[in-house]
Amino acid sequence: MRVHFFFLTFLLSSLTMFYSGYEELKKYVEDSDTPTFEGFLRKHVDSIALWSLEDPTDSCRVLHGRWIKRFDQVMSDVSEGKKSTYRTTKRRKLNELAWSLVVKKMKSYENVQHTYEIEAGKLLVSAAPSVSKSVSSLFTSSEPNEQLELNEQPELNEQPELSEQPELSEQPELNEQPELNKQPEQPKLAEETGTLGDITFSSMYKFGVKKFQGNLVEDDYVKILSMKTNGDTVDDRIKNYMIKLLCKQSLCSVEQENLK
Repeated sequence: MRVHFFFLTFLLSSLTMFYSGYEELKKYVEDSDTPTFEGFLRKHVDSIALWSLEDPTDSCRVLHGRWIKRFDQVMSDVSEGKKSTYRTTKRRKLNELAWSLVVKKMKSYENVQHTYEIEAGKLLVSAAPSVSKSVSSLFTSSEPNEQLELNEQPELNEQPELSEQPELSEQPELNEQPELNKQPEQPKLAEETGTLGDITFSSMYKFGVKKFQGNLVEDDYVKILSMKTNGDTVDDRIKNYMIKLLCKQSLCSVEQENLK
């Protein structure tokens, strides 16, 4: 029984680390000489709202209690002797003004996320018929050409007579051959993007690399959200869909491939 109890305790403590904001909270505690919960809240108020979208709630008290427990857990885990001496056991009062701001920001992020999901769905629905039509036309256009090539193949027994061979004088002169070195100019793409000269997509690519590396910070999310557009073109919809993926905390395999 004792073995099972300690195993369950270890499992539960490990699971508490798998939430958005854990690494930032741990870094704050490690880097601060006198880490406090209020200091962490002041430094990451915008990010806390974004991290809390994993388990959203309208209650300031619930959010406050949830992050208090996380803060105390990290304080007890990091440098047992040095940092834990600064830990206070007194009950910390709820700062309703600060946590009301967090809840307000959460709702704003939720509305933005919902808008992106709707626009992404519209984009996929509108793109599906054209993709299906293109694939269908590709197969239908290739079938006659293949049949034509089969019909035009000469039989093995039908060898051209010597008299039918073109004379040497009829062969094109060397100076009439097209120059091999001249290659058609290709349009230059914006840096690492698939769109011509669009600096927004270039920035999204850089943010995408940082996201896969786990290096996105609070300022990055603010810059990403500032690129949102209200346009209705295909490029605008793609931009908004990419912004939605960049701001999303966890991506499924399909969304990861789309972001790549």
